[in-house]
Amino acid sequence: MKKSIYLLLTVIAVIFSACSHTSFSHVAYFLDYKSAGKGKVFITESNSVNFDYEPLGSIIIIERPGVIEKIVPVSETEQRYGDNIYGNPGVTKKVHQYAYASAQSALDYTVESALKMGGDAIINLKVDSYILDNERVVEISGMVVKRNI
Repeated sequence: MKKSIYLLLTVIAVIFSACSHTSFSHVAYFLDYKSAGKGKVFITESNSVNFDYEPLGSIIIIERPGVIEKIVPVSETEQRYGDNIYGNPGVTKKVHQYAYASAQSALDYTVESALKMGGDAIINLKVDSYILDNERVVEISGMVVKRNI
């Protein structure tokens, strides 16, 4: 009798858990071209522009999540009582931190790379995001150009 009651309760629990649903929601993402370009780089998703330019090349940036190393200042307490075994308490320390891929940081890196190439505009910009190995990957591509002003 006990086994049949447990079986009945298990079946009811499975039935009700299968009835759950995801609530309707809206999510908005915004890529800030102005802050990424810092006024130095013109960015557009269009493949036609109203200025003359010299094409410098295509750019593809792929950003994957992972551990990054940051140098951060140490607190006053750490400076006073920190690891002073080697006689150098220091004012900064290395910290390892996990960073997720984001479209804005990938765009910022794309702009940095375009400036290093000598470009001042990115046209035909494409942003894509997908899941690879259960992690979000961001891919940005476009054409880096030098405007003839």
